[in-house]
Amino acid sequence: MESIFGKRGTRNYVLARTLNGRQQKDVGTLYYVLGESLISRAFDRLQMEGSLKYMIDSEGTTLYTPAEVPLDEDVKEALLDTRAYRGYFIAGEDVVAYSRMEDTGWIFVGSVSKEALMESVIPLKIVLFVVSIAYCLLLLLIFYTFQHSLLKPISDLKYAMDRFARGDMETKMAPFGGELRSLSRHFNEMTGQIKELMDSNEKAIAEKNNFQIQALTAQLQPHFLYNALNTIKWTAVINKQENIQKLTEALVYILMNAVKGKGEDYTLEDELELIEQYAVIQKARFLNFVIEYEIQPETRDLKIFRFLLQPVVENSILHGFQRGMVQSGKIVIRAWLEEERLYVTVTDNGCGFDLEKWEKQKETGENHTNIGLRNIRQVIELEYGREYGMDMKSAYGDGTTVTYCLPVRKGRAGTDDDTSSDC
Repeated sequence: MESIFGKRGTRNYVLARTLNGRQQKDVGTLYYVLGESLISRAFDRLQMEGSLKYMIDSEGTTLYTPAEVPLDEDVKEALLDTRAYRGYFIAGEDVVAYSRMEDTGWIFVGSVSKEALMESVIPLKIVLFVVSIAYCLLLLLIFYTFQHSLLKPISDLKYAMDRFARGDMETKMAPFGGELRSLSRHFNEMTGQIKELMDSNEKAIAEKNNFQIQALTAQLQPHFLYNALNTIKWTAVINKQENIQKLTEALVYILMNAVKGKGEDYTLEDELELIEQYAVIQKARFLNFVIEYEIQPETRDLKIFRFLLQPVVENSILHGFQRGMVQSGKIVIRAWLEEERLYVTVTDNGCGFDLEKWEKQKETGENHTNIGLRNIRQVIELEYGREYGMDMKSAYGDGTTVTYCLPVRKGRAGTDDDTSSDC
């Protein structure tokens, strides 16, 4: 072997087989030389520590065996009967594992007792036990983290929402960390905004109710005036006092419009007629002004709130023209449609005023102009919303222009135009 492989100190397994011819036997001998490393690698595939290892060929010849324990003949027969390349089976008190080489058909066998096998499993049991304990602890940690970071915030949110739903507007959530740390902040912001909206809505309702109460009160008070005014009017008719008759009729028209209900069909045409009647009364006192109209025809039938324009016209006559002190006074009322909105302007060539100073004045009973214009702004906001409103421009010596921006609402002209003086 040393002369063939040129190696010393190596262990080799030599297998020999006689070669026979057709006419003669023992023609020669065929030798198989197997290095120990090849056998070791083959047995390593069995992965059975502490087991007895064997090697047999496809005919059952033992090629390798530990000297002290030969392979059981029943086990050998079972190995030759099976066609599987790899597997294991129970043989009495032993467990047998095997692996077959595809090229040669040799079978590598490992045999270990059940007792030895169970002893080898004990460390694995300990490892599995430790891993199980660690897994349970990990599950407890995950559950605690999940409960503290998710379930508790959701529970607190539900509790806070229930309190808020029951009417506790001061409900607040305490801040907490974790992935849902922004939940409490968003909830507090949301409840704060809802509270502000509710307060604003209650305030708007209270103001609107106040206006309605004032309107109802105004309806109750002047009815006794109608009969007195009608008496004056018919006295003027009997005595042929035409001016007194016109003034009385104009005043009755204004009062009738003042005490009527909201007027769902009150239109711009109705408001312009109201201004004309009001001008009849004022011209009896001040003959130094005129009113001109530039009205798009399609705007006359649009609905507006009652008495939106009249206070501005009144301020122009009384304050802009200084109760007759300004000569050649002129008021121009324009109305047009633009971008699905109704625009109305009331412009006078009066003395004007300091708009910035006026805005800073408080509402007092002595300043009728301040109260009237502020009331108009509130009415527009309550009736139409904040996207609509009234804008003013004025300066000393340049007159005053008031611009209304109102929604386009269709109506019927003249529905609330009943000027009958019967009470």
